[in-house]
Amino acid sequence: MLLFAPCAGSSAPVTHCTLPRSRPWRVAFVGDSITRGNTTFGRQPPLEDGPAQWSSAVGCWPCELAARARADGIELEQRNLGVWGVPVLSRAHTSQGAHSSPPLGELLDGRLARSVSSALAEADVLFVMLGTNDAKSAAADVRAHFETDLRALLDRLFAMRRRASRPGACAWLLLPPMVHGGAGSAPVFGIRPELVRALAPRVRAVAAALGIGVIDVRAPLESDWRTAFGRGAAGTGLMGDGVHPPPLGMRLIAHAVWQKLSAHSRAPRRPRAPHRSATRSPREHSFSPHYQPI
Repeated sequence: MLLFAPCAGSSAPVTHCTLPRSRPWRVAFVGDSITRGNTTFGRQPPLEDGPAQWSSAVGCWPCELAARARADGIELEQRNLGVWGVPVLSRAHTSQGAHSSPPLGELLDGRLARSVSSALAEADVLFVMLGTNDAKSAAADVRAHFETDLRALLDRLFAMRRRASRPGACAWLLLPPMVHGGAGSAPVFGIRPELVRALAPRVRAVAAALGIGVIDVRAPLESDWRTAFGRGAAGTGLMGDGVHPPPLGMRLIAHAVWQKLSAHSRAPRRPRAPHRSATRSPREHSFSPHYQPI
């Protein structure tokens, strides 16, 4: 195992990543349906992989991340633990009937207990993107309890990571993407866009309290949200539902994540010796800065 220091000048509070040189990186993804995605999109014949209400093309950003890593010679061994519809807020902290799905903390005590524990025990890297479904809750519930419940959930997840030298090592929180499916600020699947927007500082506050990094996947999506979410005019490309990005949008998320992960696991650049070959040492990973996501 090699211990890599983060790049100089990085703003993320992640102190280190311990990543292997001789085997694939084991990456665990915790999230909702945006993280779960449609892992069989584009396969022939098409396979059922998503909620029945998904009538539009949905991508898979963990799948896109694996493809991006492979382009740089890194294999990822993925465990996608995304659950459709899952919120953070406990039932005790939400108005009755706010959610049709149990919160993740409750699932960790039930059907997800074994799979999550197994995946996180061996994970080299952990990505967590949650909060979208909490925007179905009352604003007062989110203000009062979201940060407390998210921190408690992360404490539980970190406690399962036996391989990590510290609980939050090589872990990132991702800002939940905005939603764009309704007219104006109308809810999409009951998700209120203004509450999704307000989650960003709360996610950042929890990350700062725990000393882990944040990845802003909103910025690349919002730079051209109609394209990223498939909300352009009919016939201009894959149409999306405004919550789950089509493959193009998922690729943008994956690129933002790969930039952060590769920056924190890149071996320090050594000065080139004069009159010698520029061949890289076999102990260094190579990451190309010229990847074009679209």
